[in-house]
Amino acid sequence: DGVLPSNEDRGYILRRLIRRAVRHGRLLGIEDIFLPRMVEVVVETMGDAYPELKQNASYISSIVRSEEERFSQTLRSGLVYFEEAVEETKKRGGGSIAGEVVFHLHDTLGFPLDLTRELARERGLGLDEERFEQLMEEQRERARAARVDEGYSPQVQEIYAEILDNYGEVVFTGYETLEEKAKIVAIVKEGRAAAAAEEGEEVEIFLDRTPFYGEKGGQVGDRGLIKSAQGEAEVNDATWPARGLISHHVRVRIGRLAVGDAVKASVDRERRMATRRNHTATHILHWALGQVLGDHAKQAGSHVDPERLRFDFTHFAPMSAQELARVEEMANAVIIEDLPVRAYVTTYEYASSINAVALFGEKYEDYVRVVEVDEISRELCGGTHVGRTGEIGLLVITSESGIGANMRRIEALTGKAAYAHYRKQQETLKGLAASLKTDSDGLSERVSRLQQRVKELESELKKKGRDELASLIDQDVVWDEVEAGDTKIITAAVEGIDPQDL
Repeated sequence: DGVLPSNEDRGYILRRLIRRAVRHGRLLGIEDIFLPRMVEVVVETMGDAYPELKQNASYISSIVRSEEERFSQTLRSGLVYFEEAVEETKKRGGGSIAGEVVFHLHDTLGFPLDLTRELARERGLGLDEERFEQLMEEQRERARAARVDEGYSPQVQEIYAEILDNYGEVVFTGYETLEEKAKIVAIVKEGRAAAAAEEGEEVEIFLDRTPFYGEKGGQVGDRGLIKSAQGEAEVNDATWPARGLISHHVRVRIGRLAVGDAVKASVDRERRMATRRNHTATHILHWALGQVLGDHAKQAGSHVDPERLRFDFTHFAPMSAQELARVEEMANAVIIEDLPVRAYVTTYEYASSINAVALFGEKYEDYVRVVEVDEISRELCGGTHVGRTGEIGLLVITSESGIGANMRRIEALTGKAAYAHYRKQQETLKGLAASLKTDSDGLSERVSRLQQRVKELESELKKKGRDELASLIDQDVVWDEVEAGDTKIITAAVEGIDPQDL
């Protein structure tokens, strides 16, 4: 089903199952990593009925291994602390382990509450869960206070924190669909929570699930519409005001929208498709630059929107016309081949082991999204992409420039924008050719002949000017003689001569 271990929903259930298996394996005396061997048995036993198990065996095994290794470390450090707490509790004659201990196990050592509860029950003890919940609430208050990012006031950031606390993280469905049925969970108007938004108002709307991609990783946010039975709003941008939260910046066009409304969220398809083409093109461009310039040509930044793409990379000199042509040629060869583009979530450790390209200085979670362009490109990326390279259509590099020491920038167009650029160039060429009474194929030769003719005429004019000057000087000219110290200066006024010819 594609479920991965996580701290929410089905992923949390899966993580609990894996951790329970690890713990009982340790109780049986198994100290080494053993679950990947269990995966092999499951694949062998059920692979015929579920062929996807065989297809993804190594991937599944790597995730299970990562989970077991991490939880084994948690168990080793946590059990020592837990046993010390049990001993201390029994010494003082208590029947429950202190809430501070439970909180430390959970917050610092990564022990789930249900595991601590089970371990305590096995030793005939309970937990001070009331104190634990009190400490958890204090932790949430500290987290709220820490969510003050540049550009947001503490009051506004507090609203985002409350939305997260009350409704949890948004479910992003934009990788699979451009339309989604959802519910409005919150509206923010001028930095304050609001129950509704009326026609003409500009507000932020938060949904429980959304297909709108929030601006991130160099890719601009989606635009589109949010409709309910009572109103309609135009989405002008989508952003991430806090981790796990997508804000839809809207203007209510018709009626009103209120918290609790059932809505249909629809992304502007043409705009998203154009953005996808440009984003996948940056990955292909990155690969082509590496092939032409060398492995040192690494991504240093990018910007992707529906109109164009910008790609910054490390390189020590301006690219020659031949190098740019070669990069463009290689990129378009990949596009023409219509290669498959795949995206999947895996562990950061596994992604590193298969040499997936990560941005230098970027911080990544334990699980990351990998985007592959067949076998030529593999990068960590959370953006939206085409399904096959042929969807890009065409890539045209429009400029290459320096933006700093050993830093270069390429700007390019893809798809319809690239074709429009090509058509404009063609029309310009045809216009020039027509004015010079030739066709596009003969334009270069025609211009060369004209340049040569201009040089010849300039040379003739210069010679004629010199001859005319000599003729004028030979005519009756009145000369004036002036002495300046020991030097005599002779001057004459001659009309009709360009000073350049003297």
